Amino acid sequence: MNFLDHLHPAVVHFPIALLLLGTVLALIQLYRPLRYDLRLTVWVLLSLGWLGGLAAVLSGLLAQANLPPDAPYRSTLNWHIGTGLAQLLVYGILLYQAWMHRPGRGAR
Repeated sequence: MNFLDHLHPAVVHFPIALLLLGTVLALIQLYRPLRYDLRLTVWVLLSLGWLGGLAAVLSGLLAQANLPPDAPYRSTLNWHIGTGLAQLLVYGILLYQAWMHRPGRGAR
């Protein structure tokens, strides 16, 4: 096993935690407004989670490049890759929309 085989499992868990925590805090802020404004915290958590997710997807794609194409686990791996790319796309779109519609941006 080379370095890339070990990199993906090491990188993937931290972005998952950041994205989950950011999502939970965003939902709390949305449905049960608190005295504290959590928007900046949510933005930082989701942004760092998205960047870490990008690193996880890239390391996973590089790690699977050396696997045989006719391996019996290839369908499960393809599903795994698809869901990773889908979550990256969904969170990326949501972060982009939040950035474009942030308070105080004003008309330009």
